[in-house]
Amino acid sequence: SGERSGRVVFVDQARALAIMLMLVGHSLDQFLGEPARSGIVYQEYQFVRGISSVLFLMVSGFSFVIASFHRFSDYRGVTPRLMARVRRIALILFLGYVLHLWAPTLQQSLQIMTPQHLERFVRFDVLQNIGFGLGLLHLALYLAGSPNRFWKVAVVLLLAILALAVLTYRPDVDARLPVAVGAMVNRYHGSLFPVIPYTAYLLFGSVFGYGFWRLRECGKEGRAVLATAVLAVGLILLELVIRRLIPGGIFPYSTPLKHMPGNTFARAGCAMLLICGLYLLGRYRILLPRLAFILSKDALAVYFVHLLLVYGVASRPPLFSDSVHGMSGLQVTAWIVGLSASMTAMAWAIGWARTHRPGLLVTVRHTLILGGILSFVMWPELTVLQVGISTAIA
Repeated sequence: SGERSGRVVFVDQARALAIMLMLVGHSLDQFLGEPARSGIVYQEYQFVRGISSVLFLMVSGFSFVIASFHRFSDYRGVTPRLMARVRRIALILFLGYVLHLWAPTLQQSLQIMTPQHLERFVRFDVLQNIGFGLGLLHLALYLAGSPNRFWKVAVVLLLAILALAVLTYRPDVDARLPVAVGAMVNRYHGSLFPVIPYTAYLLFGSVFGYGFWRLRECGKEGRAVLATAVLAVGLILLELVIRRLIPGGIFPYSTPLKHMPGNTFARAGCAMLLICGLYLLGRYRILLPRLAFILSKDALAVYFVHLLLVYGVASRPPLFSDSVHGMSGLQVTAWIVGLSASMTAMAWAIGWARTHRPGLLVTVRHTLILGGILSFVMWPELTVLQVGISTAIA
């Protein structure tokens, strides 16, 4: 399967593939114009686009297990490794909610705050889901007490999430929940990746990671991959059968289609087959391991920065004006190539600094975070000068 500095290469490749699919999907969503946007090709592409998030979540769960089980005891007590993980989860959640701000300063946020703004702020997107999911996985690790019992706890949590979907996606149940809780457990409040069911993908990735880790110790990791591939085909067939038996809904959901996660099982199966395919390919030829490592290592930075470029933040437009909406297919392709190249270059620069100038990298990261917080809190309005002053103070 190939490894690099203790990392499993096919997992890096899967995460890098998810990142590239994400860059393409967000760019098309924001910039592609008519008539291509209404065509059958674009509509069918939405299924492929949905695989990227599922793939990313599964890989996150897999990576959690591989990283944790090498030093299992270090993550069950108050150790430097545990504190590093807590800081990582906190950073993921912090960046996720920064992207949900509705104004660039605290004063402006308070002046225009509405229930709609608060509902938008508490929505669960990918970063919120990953932050919560990693916390849930760590709880499973702690409750398990040993690596051999981890998969049992993870499976129980996975099944519980799927079972709760029967309740949390009911409109009458949602009406009784606080908005923050509803946004966490269903899609009625605009959440794109609520805990239910999307954290199930992360949990499944962790179970797959456990099986791979355990069987790799005795040289039989291929069995874990084969079992995963068989299950993937079963999930795809299951959804096809369900669609015929339950018109208008997909088990365990019975809500209107616009409010439920589409193609839940089929997308999971396709993501699993992609991971297995990359593993099998790596048995014969490892493709672009360095590029996959670069993108995978700093996926969080790529995710956050590209969203700022594509969508903007705090009700501000991205770098480009609204006039770019309506690009032709060729124009969007050129944008995607440029965005992909710039994000790869940024990830490479971060990786180089981590190896050669780790102190400088930490200083820059902390300065940017503290400078952003000061800019948000200190000023009634933001200008380039005020941002510069806040950064200098930081």
